[in-house]
Amino acid sequence: MKTQHGAPLQAASTPERSFAEALPQIIWTARPDGTFDWVNGAFRRVTGVSDSELADGSWRVALHADDRDKVLAAWHAAIGRGKPFRTEFRLWSLPQACWRRHLVDARPQEDASGQIQRWYGSAIDIEDLRDAEDAREAELRLQMVERHVLEGIAAGAPLNPLLKDICVAVSDVLQGARAIVILVSEDGKYLDTMSGDTMLEGWYRDIAPLRVAEGQLTCGTAVFRRKPVFTTDTRQDPLWSGQFQAAASQGLAACWALPVMDASGTPIACLACFHASPCAPTNAQVALLHRLGKTVRTAISEVASRDQLHASERRYHSLFDFLPIAIWENDITAITMMLAELKQTPVIALEPWLDANPEFVDQAAMGITVLDANRAARQLYGVDADGPDGMTRALRAQMLEPTYRATLRGLLLALWDRRPDFEAGYTVTRADGGRAEVLVRMQLPAPGSGRLLVAELDITSQRRAEERFRHIAHASSDYIFDRDLTTEKTWVNDAASWLRDMTPGACEVPRQTWVDSVHPDDSVAILAGIAEAISGDGTSWEAEYRLRLSDGSYIPVLERASILRDDFGQAVRLIGNIINLSEQKELEAQLRQSQRLDAIGQLTGGIAHDFNNLLTVILGNAEALNETLPAGTDIATMAQQIMLASERAAELTQRLLAFARKQPLLPGIFDPNMIIENMRLLIGRSITPAIALELELARKLGSVQVDRAMFESAILNLCVNARDAMPEGGTLRITTSAALFDPDDGENGTQAREYIKIMVSDTGHGMNEKTRTRVFEPFFTTKPPGQGSGLGLSMVHGFVHQSGGRVRVHSSESAGTAVELLLPVHDGPERDEPGSTEPVATVRDPSPRARILLVEDEEQVRDYICMILRSLGYAVVAESSATPALGRLRAGERFDLLLSDIVMPGEINGRQLAELVLVEHADLPVLLVSGHADDISTPDGQLDQRIGFLRKPFRKSDLAQRLAEMLPT
Repeated sequence: MKTQHGAPLQAASTPERSFAEALPQIIWTARPDGTFDWVNGAFRRVTGVSDSELADGSWRVALHADDRDKVLAAWHAAIGRGKPFRTEFRLWSLPQACWRRHLVDARPQEDASGQIQRWYGSAIDIEDLRDAEDAREAELRLQMVERHVLEGIAAGAPLNPLLKDICVAVSDVLQGARAIVILVSEDGKYLDTMSGDTMLEGWYRDIAPLRVAEGQLTCGTAVFRRKPVFTTDTRQDPLWSGQFQAAASQGLAACWALPVMDASGTPIACLACFHASPCAPTNAQVALLHRLGKTVRTAISEVASRDQLHASERRYHSLFDFLPIAIWENDITAITMMLAELKQTPVIALEPWLDANPEFVDQAAMGITVLDANRAARQLYGVDADGPDGMTRALRAQMLEPTYRATLRGLLLALWDRRPDFEAGYTVTRADGGRAEVLVRMQLPAPGSGRLLVAELDITSQRRAEERFRHIAHASSDYIFDRDLTTEKTWVNDAASWLRDMTPGACEVPRQTWVDSVHPDDSVAILAGIAEAISGDGTSWEAEYRLRLSDGSYIPVLERASILRDDFGQAVRLIGNIINLSEQKELEAQLRQSQRLDAIGQLTGGIAHDFNNLLTVILGNAEALNETLPAGTDIATMAQQIMLASERAAELTQRLLAFARKQPLLPGIFDPNMIIENMRLLIGRSITPAIALELELARKLGSVQVDRAMFESAILNLCVNARDAMPEGGTLRITTSAALFDPDDGENGTQAREYIKIMVSDTGHGMNEKTRTRVFEPFFTTKPPGQGSGLGLSMVHGFVHQSGGRVRVHSSESAGTAVELLLPVHDGPERDEPGSTEPVATVRDPSPRARILLVEDEEQVRDYICMILRSLGYAVVAESSATPALGRLRAGERFDLLLSDIVMPGEINGRQLAELVLVEHADLPVLLVSGHADDISTPDGQLDQRIGFLRKPFRKSDLAQRLAEMLPT
């Protein structure tokens, strides 16, 4: 465009130009050569250019410098071609003080010969139009991103690619900004995972993790403040003072950060936009950021929800597939269409119509298609894992069964009446020809959906109500509840029938029903504790208290509950369960009793061990006195009384050691039936004539490995106790049987294996619970003073446990008592161990001057044994511990026999000393003496068969006998 230099523009004198002056758009004319000869006042109003500036060509300053040359070049080209001219350029807007885009349009006016007479043109402000178009493009781009994110979520895309796509969209709509999304850590303290512009990964890796705190760059500060933070110049903003150089190296001159919140207002991410030059966001850009932030939140929350849903679906399908109830889903669209068409006819009542048209039921059966079936359903119908088609065929095959046809007919009637569910029972013919009675429940999850859910319960062996399917939670024996804190109504499961006046079955009850059942002494504290938990900010509650049962008794219970709160933290529901602790408390009491018996046993064993040593000295010296004193004298009689008393004391200590499981055993392998049969006469003499003895001995039980004398003593003790419980007569019964014992049902240490059970029962007065819990304690007895020591059952308890078995007592007042001995079955032939029942050999003369090494830590006992050995003609070398004794042997000193106590202080006891000697001096006989069984041979306390043993206290003749047997002649 040009004007004639120095010539004024033509005045607007024609009506057309007057009209043009009134228009808001810029209107102009030019000569054929393009000389700009007139423009209306809109140009001056918009640009502020005066008429003189228009005349001398200075108007070009109103044209943006970047557009000026290309616009004039295009104008000259149009003039040269004589063609219409259209373009866009930016004009300065004086009122708005900014450059605004205009659409310029010029068209030539030609005469009859085709010569151009004049150019007419206009310039229309299109800035608002272009802004609207840009906004529409941005909106379309945002919609595309949102749709892409939702499609990606639906397609199972991971979160990171979705966030990267959002960041690409940020760059598009914000003119080249570099965008990233940083996720907040689970604890809310850090920004630790970045997605977006890959060029920023290295930079962020160097500064990560970024704390959520004031002053932690723009992002950490924005998340901490929970509102947008805009750094327009990273060189000037204090938030970037520590990272200015790193930001500059990456070209990060400005940063706009928007925190992304979840539905509860908790920050979950930060959307950050970086710019290469300092800049502040416009209102439109801030709005775009918020829009993109919502998209980020959608992506994060929806992906999390989707992943949770998938996990839930996997859990559901696992539950669905492994439920013992047959469940499947049918597509019955074809049936619903058939019924809809039938309703368009004059048919009003379906049932009589079906009576007249029975073939309709068969047609309906062909319209059922199985969509999915669980394992129980496939097994019930004998369908292989070939998908739902096999189940569809199996159901159609059931049409030959009249009860199935009747059920399908009932389903049609229910659908006709628009009932959402239907129940029935029918017979299923299995693939193997077998028949099963089932209870079926069918339900339409949504009217008109064409889907039918079917659940079948096999009630062939047991008839169960449908609650097994509908309320599977009621399979729990716990009292399960769901309390609505708004209405105070409480849903309870079937176990709530614990409570008074509660009938079985799930129901909704007033809370007062439970309140009234809490023990009065516990009620105030429990109700206060629940109220405090609900009013606070806790999410759970737990307490123990006593709850009244329907029979009026109270049981100990443990209640655990979760407190559900709304978005404002207000408690709305209390969901939990109540566990009956009766069995646990009983087991704890049994454990405490067992621990108490173990403690008593340790004390008893230690006392008995020391007492045996004293009895050895007392009995030995009394025997020596008896041999030297004249027979018939009072002093000799006193010595004999000391010997008798010592022997009775020794028997008492053996019973104490039996309870403590520390008496030495001389086990053999026996048939328990044979021993009991051989004891029949002895037992009969031990009871009164008013008591009938019955033996019920199962055959082919196998053998047990026990000390026969101790076994016989245990049986006899039980029989004597039974006799004393039946002073007026009754029945004493001894039975044997096989038993398979589960270690989880027994005491600690009991192995899972086969046992032989020997039960001694009576029809006497029985015991109360308090007595029953103490029957195995030593010296505990209910007999009058002088009629029992209270060690009988203690000895039985210790002997059986030491033999690898266990004892159980069943008794109640006026109902008799039964004591069970469970002993492990021993694989192998019967074999009586030497020393258990063999006749005693004749004592031979001692080997002349045989040399014996004696090891005994108790000085009095050591002196006593030395005295006996020397009196028997042996040479004796005595040591107080195993170490010096080993030293003598290893030094080459010759001995004919090692005689050692078992229980000794120091690192080496008698059993270990014997084992070392057998390794280093295999030809040296070893004789161990003890009244205690600690560390004799194996954990069951049985003596190594290669080693001789003599039980304390012993007589001189006993020692002489054992020495004569073990020393070479």
